[in-house]
Amino acid sequence: MYVGKKIDIKGFLDKYKYYISSKEPYILAYPNNKYIVLYRYGTMVFWGLELEEINHFIGQITPYIIDPLKNPTSETMLVHVDIKKKGEKVKARGGEVQISKLDNEEIGTISEVIARSAILDNYERQVEEMLSEFGEVIDSFSQKGKTSSSTKSLLKKVGMAMKIQHSAVSQMAILDKPDLTWEDAELSELYSSLDKEYELKERYDLLNDKLRILFHDVEFIVNYIDSRKSMQLEVIIVVLILIEVFFTLSGLGSH
Repeated sequence: MYVGKKIDIKGFLDKYKYYISSKEPYILAYPNNKYIVLYRYGTMVFWGLELEEINHFIGQITPYIIDPLKNPTSETMLVHVDIKKKGEKVKARGGEVQISKLDNEEIGTISEVIARSAILDNYERQVEEMLSEFGEVIDSFSQKGKTSSSTKSLLKKVGMAMKIQHSAVSQMAILDKPDLTWEDAELSELYSSLDKEYELKERYDLLNDKLRILFHDVEFIVNYIDSRKSMQLEVIIVVLILIEVFFTLSGLGSH
């Protein structure tokens, strides 16, 4: 689940004394061979927890979520562990993964992929919604040569778009290959297989293209707002000149 911009993991673990089986990433051991993986960039991955247990944990960690999302995004993956097939290549297909062992390294690598996919899903949705809103404004320009939206409304849209851009660019830096995979051939193969299955690179590239379009839309709207303000200022100046001329002529007429 992608739940917010950041998670204050240290503050959370100072309050709740979970057993930490790994810090790269943070893997918390839950009773009955269940796990929770936490990422500072606002994502948590649950391994084997029931819905009631997940809700209980979310209740605990919510105060430590910075800039929580109104609508968190989530992904689900089914992981098969078969120790008899040791040495067999990883299989990742249709949201299912088959591996021969499940240690902290495998948990961390698989969690990294599904966490990144959830983040991408969130930004894909936000950017698509923002492009749709800007599309309506731009359509009104193509049809009428103007927009009925107020300057305040347009500035609000621009502010939202810039916030999404800034947040997406900073968060997407996490899409580098995980450190865990650099010195372990099996983990590297596992990550590559999952990366391909979830199309992380392709989705990231497509998101970047949409962010560039969004940037051009923002630039267009900002330029329009500037021209609208300039026009309003020119109208005010003309009105002031006309008032001055009126009083001047009135003064002359009284003589």
